[in-house]
Amino acid sequence: MNKLFLSFVFLTTLLFSSCFEKTELKEYKSRYLEPSATGIVNLSQLWKGSEMKLEINIGNGIKNIWILNDHKVLNEINVFDRFVKEKNTNKCMIVRNDSVFHFDCLSLDFLVNESRDSLKDIKQWDRKLINFWKLKSELNQ
Repeated sequence: MNKLFLSFVFLTTLLFSSCFEKTELKEYKSRYLEPSATGIVNLSQLWKGSEMKLEINIGNGIKNIWILNDHKVLNEINVFDRFVKEKNTNKCMIVRNDSVFHFDCLSLDFLVNESRDSLKDIKQWDRKLINFWKLKSELNQ
């Protein structure tokens, strides 16, 4: 009886845990790539592991956006910056006065090769545009 009960508990646990299991890739997509937001940064919280949670005022409410990138990039984001994140892309941008800073919402450098290769087709900024400030007037040139 005890063996049968333990087997039942084990199989039930295994079944339920596999049904709700999210792969690393799905987690990255849902947390960093799928969300979109355009608004003003109300709050930024730096988390362990080069992750940042941004609270964005989108006009009719607040939206939380997660970013995983190098600290040099994360340190560029300030409260009151205008933040733009395109849905289902790796394109994040902050606008401050007459300048723009393009960056990856999810730095692929943090990922294992298998996940990185699976995300290679995701839309992202031209590599020549990212991780430095540029004047808005220079963007169309």
